[in-house]
Amino acid sequence: KKPKEPDPEPEPEPDQETIIKVLVDSLISKTPDIRHEDANVIKHTLGISNHMSMMVWGELLRSRKQSSTSSTMIQMAGLVCIIDMMCANRDRFQQLGQEPSACILAHFCSSRSKAKMIGSAPRAKLAQGLMTVLTQEEPQATLRARKNVSWVLRRVTEVSPR
Repeated sequence: KKPKEPDPEPEPEPDQETIIKVLVDSLISKTPDIRHEDANVIKHTLGISNHMSMMVWGELLRSRKQSSTSSTMIQMAGLVCIIDMMCANRDRFQQLGQEPSACILAHFCSSRSKAKMIGSAPRAKLAQGLMTVLTQEEPQATLRARKNVSWVLRRVTEVSPR
């Protein structure tokens, strides 16, 4: 008989920071019609702990390459991606991203400094996304998404320089 081989060591669980980084990278790299899946996961991680929320915020603000073949860097790539998700007004799959993206932005707008950062994102795109959600009715934009976008608009307006 052969001696029994020892069980292989189980792979260590990835830490929370790695999970958040991979999640935000995945959100950015996916096509707009399936981004809502990662956005929903991100939305749910925000409620776990303040530490998780801070890690998500840090990842959203990181600069990233526009694509794997490009050397062009996008400032606040995750935040820009979240804002882009609100601009969907024709494709029903892209519209699935409006609610989680509005919820993520509303969560961070509770902080004055984060609301300022959101307001410093590309303003035309932010305004377009907010107005797209506010002017849609159910089922295109849920009541929750419109309430969250109203909160974002209020907070960004309150903290923006006069």
